[in-house]
Amino acid sequence: MMGEVRRHFRDNAWMMHVPRRLKELHSQITRATTALAQTLGREPTISELAETLGADRDEVIDAMVAADAYLVRSIDMPTDGEGQRSAGADTLGQLDAEIELITDREAVHSLAALSKRERTVLTLRYFAGMTQSEIAKRIGLSQMHVSRILASTLAHLRQELLA
Repeated sequence: MMGEVRRHFRDNAWMMHVPRRLKELHSQITRATTALAQTLGREPTISELAETLGADRDEVIDAMVAADAYLVRSIDMPTDGEGQRSAGADTLGQLDAEIELITDREAVHSLAALSKRERTVLTLRYFAGMTQSEIAKRIGLSQMHVSRILASTLAHLRQELLA
């Protein structure tokens, strides 16, 4: 009867689903940790626990990590006694100041692959604000040729950024 009661609590008390073998191994680890701590006079290492239990070291680590699923706290649970500050929304993560630069960085990588003429035409058109005719006069090409260079370069850049 006691075995059934223990099994019921073991299977239903955990807040998140954890495989039964890890739950059972966690129970064994708890008992072995207490026994080894008394014998060794210190907390046992993972290797010592694995050797004592006849388990693989990685399984012991998995079981110890899975133990965090026994009692899960909401990230919105108040952290002070007055319910003023929530643990999750106010303290987890932060905005990355460089998130806006991701697109620019990717564009720069794509620009590096362009030929000197393609970079020059793009720079004059979009950074110097020159028209296609002005660019053509400046670099000694026809306006139509500058238009083709711009079209093919922009198509190439779009393809690179979307890939």
